[in-house]
Amino acid sequence: LDELLTIKDKLRLNNNNIIEKVEELKNIFPEIFEDGKLNIEKFKNILFDIKNEKTEHYSFNWNGKQDCYKIIKQKSNLTLKVDEDKTIPDGNNVFIEGDNLEVLKLLQNSYHKKIKMIYIDPPYNTDASKIIYKNGYEHSSWISLMDTRLVLARKLMSPKSVIELAIDDYEFRYINTLMDQIFGVDNAISNIAIFTNPKGRDQGFIAQAHDYTIMYARDKRFAETNNFILSPEEMAKKFSKTREGEAVRELPLKRTGSGKTRAERPYMFFPFLYHIASEKLSVIPKDECDRIFNPKKKTFDDDFLAALKERYEKSGYAFILPMSEQGEYLRWRWGYSSCVNGTENGALFVKRTRSGYTIYQYDVGDDEATPKSMWFGERYDASSKGTNLLADIIPNNPFDYPKSIFTVEDNLIVGSGDGDIIIDFFAGSATTGHAVINLSRNDNGYRKYILVEMGEYFNTVTKSRIEKVIYSEDWKKGKPVSRKGSSHAFKYMRLESYEDSLNNIVLRGGEHDSFEC
Repeated sequence: LDELLTIKDKLRLNNNNIIEKVEELKNIFPEIFEDGKLNIEKFKNILFDIKNEKTEHYSFNWNGKQDCYKIIKQKSNLTLKVDEDKTIPDGNNVFIEGDNLEVLKLLQNSYHKKIKMIYIDPPYNTDASKIIYKNGYEHSSWISLMDTRLVLARKLMSPKSVIELAIDDYEFRYINTLMDQIFGVDNAISNIAIFTNPKGRDQGFIAQAHDYTIMYARDKRFAETNNFILSPEEMAKKFSKTREGEAVRELPLKRTGSGKTRAERPYMFFPFLYHIASEKLSVIPKDECDRIFNPKKKTFDDDFLAALKERYEKSGYAFILPMSEQGEYLRWRWGYSSCVNGTENGALFVKRTRSGYTIYQYDVGDDEATPKSMWFGERYDASSKGTNLLADIIPNNPFDYPKSIFTVEDNLIVGSGDGDIIIDFFAGSATTGHAVINLSRNDNGYRKYILVEMGEYFNTVTKSRIEKVIYSEDWKKGKPVSRKGSSHAFKYMRLESYEDSLNNIVLRGGEHDSFEC
């Protein structure tokens, strides 16, 4: 309500600021914009709960959509109660047992705009996720389930935050469209394909071998994400050589792929000179370089280029141009000034090849790597690193398809950092909590989690898994392999009716116990 009133006040400003204010409105309520234009009827629905079917426009609709608005607005008649007997004191991590819709409503006051990352692996509405949510949901019911939770969850997200949602092909198209509506198309970051099932799951025509992480920002202008840090083994593989004590790799300076021709970047086409006797590399003088391309006519002076080649080769130089094997003129990846500097500081060098001489660059090793949109490798195998891992911690558990612990860890690395709060309101087998603990062990950081789950396995799996991995990081057939544990604490909370809360108040010294969630 405060957000609505604030927007209404701001929109009373003069016309000079109207564009800026519309952008603010789009940031707060992206779902009321279609094709960049304000849908006033949707805005009315949010402000005044008005339904006028005659004026509804084309958009992403499903049976029950209007009911979602009402469900989101209904205040919860429940409260969150701390269970001291199940709490490990002095911790900022939170377990909440109860319906995630009610919990998300109750968290609004304490965690509004404080969550840095949401990671959820919701039920996929297929035979692969038989937990507590009924499979065989029609798409509309499933979309309503997700819509109400995501709208409320978005309100918890800080301006720098991201949401990462795991999904498979069955509901991918629907959840992607729904997230466009809730978070705004402009805040979409990526859809990451993850090779999670090397054996494949037979679906009739194609055996599905991958899942997705769909990633959106609360506000892409301010979103913060992180790169992966390469291990020593990965560094050695990527940068196999050393130069002056630094790990390096050798990269051709010649441009390949898109935008590779000289016509596309004419000022990045010029010859290098390599004096064969002295083994000295240089670039032709600037005045000669400027004569190669005529910007007014947009033509190359190939006659002048041929004359230069003849002159320099007679003086003992190799005249090196970026060319394809078919003789097509290409371009360099660096501009003229950078190439001059590269020849002087040794960042560029010459290699003799079958076709002549080629310019290479020493690329100095960097232990960071930008996450790519496709993840594959044994670490993401949901069977060995998810199902089997959980079975070793908790044998005979009801989860058939938990995520690989490394899939979740890598998602958390991208979306969160030290001190950040991560919420998972489809906590399931607590892989998210386990991943948070592992990351804290590895980098001595302190990410905090909020795990929400309502299943009957809450105590036997969700909470039990965290208690076990705190005690020991390695398990086999339900028994600890080591005593290498972690210092860890959490608050245990559960949903309770308001009447039960009143009955459970204990008076001490004239005051009652209270808590902040």
